Formats: sequence, structure tokens, C-alpha cells
Amino acid sequence: TLDQLRKDRMDWELVETGLSPTKGLPCIYLVRFMNRLFARANAIIKEIWYCDMELAYIEEKESLDFSIGVIFNKSTSAKDISLCSKGQAGVIDLAFTLALGIERGFLKQFPIILDEVDANLTDEHRAKVVSVISEMIDSDVIHQLFLVNHFAAQTGLSKADCVCLSTDGIVLPNEYNAHAVIS
Repeated sequence: TLDQLRKDRMDWELVETGLSPTKGLPCIYLVRFMNRLFARANAIIKEIWYCDMELAYIEEKESLDFSIGVIFNKSTSAKDISLCSKGQAGVIDLAFTLALGIERGFLKQFPIILDEVDANLTDEHRAKVVSVISEMIDSDVIHQLFLVNHFAAQTGLSKADCVCLSTDGIVLPNEYNAHAVIS
């Protein structure tokens, strides 16, 4: 009957709304997951970056898009991380990568590969990045790390099990390459 069809239509509209990726349960769970990642990433960012910078949390009632906001000094904001400097974006990328690895348990199970994560940073920030990564290794958050870095000699990655260095333009003791053959 027509009344039954109207009721069925209303029921299906409720189901559609509840399962909607922009308004329903998937959206709510995704927003909560992203905010957990942002909280972890913000903790890492605070250890590395010299001034207040944090990822803006997503409100559950907001419509999701592909932009992630950033708040500077608790007052200024950027609508999207693409508006940040290369150094800021590098720190955010590293922090988010580490946060995701921690949240999903990947860092304890699989090696993480970081390729020149500090290329656009100052020497002070590079030292902080190495300090944060070293602390994560020491506390067994990171199981195994492959780090490509042109500033390893300056930042003091001395606790490594194996350091492979190109000898072109670098003068370091031979024991750094004792366990590696460079061809």
C-alpha cells in the first residue's frame, strides 16, 4: 500500500543517513580515529617544533573534506597544511606518520623507513627530530628504523647498530662501515 511504501522509504532514508560517509556512523568513527591520530601527532609536534603548532581537531558535526587545519600560537590558523612552510609540513608529515604507526601498532611489528625527514629543518629542529626518534627507539616504540639522512654526522646518530655511509666527501672512522659493504 501507499502508506507502507512511505514508511519503507522513511526507513531506508534513515538507514542511508546512518551509513552515510559524510554524516552517519562511518563519518563519526573516522572523525574520532583522525582526532586520536591528531592528538598523538600534536604530542610529537610539540617535542620538535619551536613554537605552538598543532593540527586542528575535527568536529563530529563537520562535513569531512581532504583538508587538515593547523593552529599556530593558539590564535592563528591555516585552513590546510598545504599552506605551511616546507619545514612545518615536514614536521607534520613525520609526526602524523609516527602517530599512525603507533596507533595501528605498525612500529612494533615492521621497520619504518624515513627518507630525509629533516631536509627542510634547521640544525636545532634536526637535533630535536633525532632526539624524538632516539627516545622512541630506546623505549621500544620503534622496533626497527631505516633512516636516510644527510645530516647524521651532525645530529649524532651514534646508537645505531649499523651505519652505512658513502665515503664521498665524508671523513669518519672506518668502524662506521664495519658491517656494510658500499659498492
